[in-house]
Amino acid sequence: MKVKGKVEKNVAPGSQTLPPELSEKSGIGALLQVYRLGSRLLEADSEAGLNDLLVEVMSSEFDTSTVSIMVLNEQSGMLEIVASRGLTDEQVASCRVHPGECVSGWVYTHNRPLLLPGDASLPHDFTSTLSNSGISSAICFPMRNREGVTGVINISRSDEAPVYGDRDVDLVSTLSQLTAMAIDNIRLNEKHGEAVRIKTLFEQFVSSDVARLLINQKRDLHEIGTIEDLTVVFADLRNFTSLVQSIELQKLRSFLDDFFTLTAEEAQRGGGTLNKFLGDGVLIIFGAPLHHANPAVGAVRAAQRIHFLFKRLRDRYCRENRLFGEISLGVGIGSGDVFIGNVGSAKRFDYTVVGVPVNLAQRLASYATGDTILITDAVKRESGSEIRTINTGNIMLKGFSDQVQIHEVADPPGE
Repeated sequence: MKVKGKVEKNVAPGSQTLPPELSEKSGIGALLQVYRLGSRLLEADSEAGLNDLLVEVMSSEFDTSTVSIMVLNEQSGMLEIVASRGLTDEQVASCRVHPGECVSGWVYTHNRPLLLPGDASLPHDFTSTLSNSGISSAICFPMRNREGVTGVINISRSDEAPVYGDRDVDLVSTLSQLTAMAIDNIRLNEKHGEAVRIKTLFEQFVSSDVARLLINQKRDLHEIGTIEDLTVVFADLRNFTSLVQSIELQKLRSFLDDFFTLTAEEAQRGGGTLNKFLGDGVLIIFGAPLHHANPAVGAVRAAQRIHFLFKRLRDRYCRENRLFGEISLGVGIGSGDVFIGNVGSAKRFDYTVVGVPVNLAQRLASYATGDTILITDAVKRESGSEIRTINTGNIMLKGFSDQVQIHEVADPPGE
């Protein structure tokens, strides 16, 4: 509100009392009026929409010539009009006030409403400005929430209508409080919506468990990391790449989608976390971030189930194209101390696992021929008698200087 004004009304900041003019009316009528106005304001789903609605309410309740809502622009440090009635576009664009300047800036800085004209004790320049403004009466009221003053509400009359009084100020106070409640409600909904959006975005790249972990962190995400005794599963589609030239790409993609879906579902069902897709393979972690009573057993059971469902999936696609019968699934499982956490640059986050058991599992998946599950001796020991194995032996794996003892897991049951 560019107009300067005059008389101040002492209204206790944050007062929650009903406006006197309402209490003097029929009690039920007063409550209904407040309820009606509050309900309208609380229906707004954005702050911009709320400001427009507040201007509309002010215009209808106070028979105004002009109404404006001014809020502090954090970038410019000035109060600017965000919604108005009775002002031209040029007036709105030119009305930018520093806190402390003019009537609006004074109200914003002092957190006190002004009723104009009024008390002669107000600054003299308010009096002189009002007399030259063509305004017969005005109210300038601070908008505040839990964090403090956020802007000001300005209403004015320039005709021969009765001047505003203390009761009008009280009603503006009530509307201001209702607006603050509506703003808090909008921001709460926005925060909830943003949290859901971020979680959904995270889940496009990591499992829901990892997404929940990242969202709940109260420290720098790049510092996340610990060494834990975990079990790691690599599942690798064998001969898949060679079929790219022989099978329609869209059909290959469909097969991959179905394969990744079943592995993700079985990883979750078995209490593990699908960490990432690796071309035509997957990496699954058992033991973190979800606790597992026996990660080794859980990993092997999940791998057996994945093998069983993979064979059914392959058979289904073979009915359309027999070349899918050339695809097999090699699975390698390793267990031991690994680093789990962020491994990446300052600009790219990658929640993964690093360590010898991880390398062993990956090598075993590549070494596996046909539809086999190979596990390290550590996984065998931790599984105990719960897992039946065959074809135990020692082999040389790429990148390892010594032979590694491995065990092949017996075929899974039918279901």
